[in-house]
Amino acid sequence: MPLPNKAGEPEFKMKVDPADKLVIKYKGLEEGTCSVKITNTLKERACFKVKCTDNDIFRVRPPLGFVKPGEMAEVKISLKPKTGIDPNRHFFAIYHV
Repeated sequence: MPLPNKAGEPEFKMKVDPADKLVIKYKGLEEGTCSVKITNTLKERACFKVKCTDNDIFRVRPPLGFVKPGEMAEVKISLKPKTGIDPNRHFFAIYHV
């Protein structure tokens, strides 16, 4: 489930699919990928940025972009596994302006 906004933060108004949890399947040290779809539900063009907890393990492409009203952008997230990764320790944040 998405985390609630901090006090003073504006409400997140874009649609993200999957909305609450990413599952990246991989075997051993082979790279795994998944996709996130970001849909602009606003009436104007919006900019998004995706951040992660560890840039050495995760690659986000594109890490930022613009989405026209009613349109969708697909973001690919790749995991370059290392030994000893804790699957419950890593997070992604999606911001929009």
